[in-house]
Amino acid sequence: ATASATNKPTAPAAAAKPKLNNNEQHELPELPARIEKLETEQAALVAKLGDPKFFKQDAATVRAAEARLREIEQEHAVAFARWEELEAAAG
Repeated sequence: ATASATNKPTAPAAAAKPKLNNNEQHELPELPARIEKLETEQAALVAKLGDPKFFKQDAATVRAAEARLREIEQEHAVAFARWEELEAAAG
């Protein structure tokens, strides 16, 4: 055997990169729309909560809106991180 044959890489560098499974391939194109939907809902709630008249409603309605805003912020962060993760894995 020659020296060049013993120094051959066993696999191309690209093969070491993780690929998306079927579920991830289906999930990836749906994430931008999900993120956009959350951002739209978030903007609507921020506008509501920015209106002093909104706080004249019953306390339960106000608390529910505030709670939903917190949920949206959490869901948005998770969805965005997942999108970045899948985009990186897809290359």
